[in-house]
Amino acid sequence: GGAAVTYTANLKDQPFYVGIKRLEKSAAVLEEMFAELYTKGDVAYAQRQLRYLHRLGLQNKGYIGFLLGGCFFAILAIIWASLYHPAEDVCPFCLASLQSTIPVYRVLLMPLIWLWCWAGVILVFKEYAINYPFIMSINPYTELGTDRCIRLASLFSLFLLFNFALFLAAVRTGFEPLGIPFFMYPLALLIFGIVALVSPKGSFHFKSRRFLAQVLLRIVVAPFGPEVRFVENYVADVLTSMTVFLRDIDYAVKFYATGAFASSEAVAKLDETYWLSAPLVTAIPSWFRLQQCIRRFYDAPRGSNERLTHLLNAFKYFLSLLAIVLAAVFNYTTVDFSVISLWEPGKIVWFTVLVCSTVYGYTWDILMDWGLLERSPDAHWMFPWRLRKHRIYPYKAFYFFAAAFNLVGRVAWAFTIVPHGVFGKLPRAVSTTTMAAIEVLRRAQWSLLRLENEYTSNAANYRSVKDVPMMLHTEHHVGFAMEQSKKLAKRWWSLSGATVGLLNTGVTLAALFVIYRQQ
Repeated sequence: GGAAVTYTANLKDQPFYVGIKRLEKSAAVLEEMFAELYTKGDVAYAQRQLRYLHRLGLQNKGYIGFLLGGCFFAILAIIWASLYHPAEDVCPFCLASLQSTIPVYRVLLMPLIWLWCWAGVILVFKEYAINYPFIMSINPYTELGTDRCIRLASLFSLFLLFNFALFLAAVRTGFEPLGIPFFMYPLALLIFGIVALVSPKGSFHFKSRRFLAQVLLRIVVAPFGPEVRFVENYVADVLTSMTVFLRDIDYAVKFYATGAFASSEAVAKLDETYWLSAPLVTAIPSWFRLQQCIRRFYDAPRGSNERLTHLLNAFKYFLSLLAIVLAAVFNYTTVDFSVISLWEPGKIVWFTVLVCSTVYGYTWDILMDWGLLERSPDAHWMFPWRLRKHRIYPYKAFYFFAAAFNLVGRVAWAFTIVPHGVFGKLPRAVSTTTMAAIEVLRRAQWSLLRLENEYTSNAANYRSVKDVPMMLHTEHHVGFAMEQSKKLAKRWWSLSGATVGLLNTGVTLAALFVIYRQQ
């Protein structure tokens, strides 16, 4: 018969957030014993049999560094173009043209910010062994991972920054290299994004894109489709933070379809039609989340407390929808507290709903999504709460910082769900972009604590069991590292690397030529 091996790591007496190094040591001992008994001493094969294969760490730092170096030069070009002061500000080479085109650039900018954030989020999850692929039903063999996320984000950042540098230089100087109209630059960037999104199998991480498309489809059919999983819940929550991005897609399509790029008069006509559809687009993510809550209410056992939880969660999204509808119907575009006594009753109702929605959402984040507080038996009667005892991240200060920044982010979120924007004295392009970026950063931080809470307590009851398999550290996985090393030796001198290098050099020189030729 076969030999039996039992290896028990003495982890019961350790803190809840067990150090990664101790788990690595325990796993290494088990792998060596398994290799000795079952794989004829082949540790690499034993690792492939035992470990939960997971991509961790940057496998091609040179390639990523090269892309980021190109981004640095692009940022310098943008700064130089911004400091250039034209003799005349005559449209179409004027500030108005720049502001009208910013929403088109945000179509790629917002997902790009989120991609960088997601790379950082999963890096933290891996550092603290939070098994997010298990919780989110992600195939660990096909997911992007930290390395691929950063590579993809670096590549898109390079294209975005250099494209914007050329566009900004053309708008500020009035010089269009090769006779290419400046409004073609953002259009080219949109086409590049669309091609990457719909490219066939074998390019731009097709399996990851297919998985995301399947998740989005399940979100759309949530009321009548299959049961809601945690990954659909999570992605729909992220979409509620991307309302500006969704509105920008609508704007970009109309911007080029109607020819609004041609003149300021055409942009004014576009605004009249755009603000009719913007509230509907803004409401889509909250509507989907509301439908998910209703579906989960229906699936929950009758008479259980879980049903009440889903109803309370649904009310949160109902408040968001109500704030969006009131702002759109009555055209509330500014918040001026100096004349608050002159506010009409409708505006007071709208602002009250907006504040209630923000406070309700923040409270839900702290108490339900994060489960940050628990009752303390020895606390003061006026505040019988304490920071929950079971925590993954070792620093208490992080939890307090997260709670404070989440409040700031929730305020920014409140402004993003108002289709018109509410900062009357700031250019809309500046205020909307800033608020949208803050909200995306808030959602990334929210993700760290949301999945931690789901990992430790099965907070939303998406799993039938509370326990989650431990995700082991596999950065030094021998077999995987050997397979990657063969590819890395060729990748630096590959055709794609040479193309990016030529692009960096050519576009940098072109941007500098455009700027200095006009001085």
